[in-house]
Amino acid sequence: MSNETIVVSSSQELATALREASGGETILLKGDARYSVSLADKTFASTVTIRSLDSQDQAVLSSVKLDGVANLRVDDVTIHSTSRLPWRSDVFVEDSRNIVVSNSTLTGDAASFNNGHVKLGDNAVRIKGTDGFTFTNNEVSHYNFGIQVTGSDRVSIQNNDLHHMQADGMQFSDVDDVVVDGNHLHDFLGSAWSINHNDMIQFFTSGTTSPSQNVVVRNNVLDSGQGHWTQAIFFGNEAVNAGASNAMRYKNVLIENNTVYNNTFHGITVDKAEGLTIRNNTVLRNTETAMGEVRNDGIYIMVKPGSANVSVSGNVAERILVESP
Repeated sequence: MSNETIVVSSSQELATALREASGGETILLKGDARYSVSLADKTFASTVTIRSLDSQDQAVLSSVKLDGVANLRVDDVTIHSTSRLPWRSDVFVEDSRNIVVSNSTLTGDAASFNNGHVKLGDNAVRIKGTDGFTFTNNEVSHYNFGIQVTGSDRVSIQNNDLHHMQADGMQFSDVDDVVVDGNHLHDFLGSAWSINHNDMIQFFTSGTTSPSQNVVVRNNVLDSGQGHWTQAIFFGNEAVNAGASNAMRYKNVLIENNTVYNNTFHGITVDKAEGLTIRNNTVLRNTETAMGEVRNDGIYIMVKPGSANVSVSGNVAERILVESP
């Protein structure tokens, strides 16, 4: 293990430094160059950190692609693609362990409401099959989708600022041991209902064989602001609704101390969970935001039929509808 500090000024030098690193190194990026990170099948003995040399002159990374990587941190950089394939995300992590992205700015090119006739923004972050991913103190803006996590464990999404998204802010499926805490999601660009049912924080089961479990969503502020309406915290269960057994119900979900300010009926909605607590949330209508395109009889906290071991308490909301015991 090394505590060496290495200063680089090109993608080639960065690639060499990563190839030669064993663990514990800090690689500092000069701000007068543009970089990319593409690394596969590399396990560091301890955390290797990639960071801007000067926080006032952040280095710019066009992409971060990690496949089979362990113990890497990307910190204090700007991530903004100019030539990435449109189906890739600016940050793409697969089959990796103990990855951190922190104190960084991710900026896409989405500029307007998606009515089907405008430029579709890039996607920001995609995590697949990863054990240990932390995303903290970042600003993410002007993308189509923000953070998408599938088939991963030990995930922490904390203290981030997400805004001006065309589609969903955060998506999760088949995840275990997840904390979504202290994030501010606001002022989304939005999409037409026929294109995407926009959510700020969404969990789903479609296309999976295991449900998400051991999930905490707390202390988040979800505010439509001057943007388009969105569904706020939404746990849909497409698998059980399509005939899967109760083994596909969400398990051990805690939703607490969140503030939702929006203008469509899904304020906090959970469909088919086992072991669900919703407490001390505030869910209010933002009348300055245009109403959702369907059903506007209030903004709800809603537990749909088919859940078990449900506790709903201490919430403030326009309507609370609990249809499960």
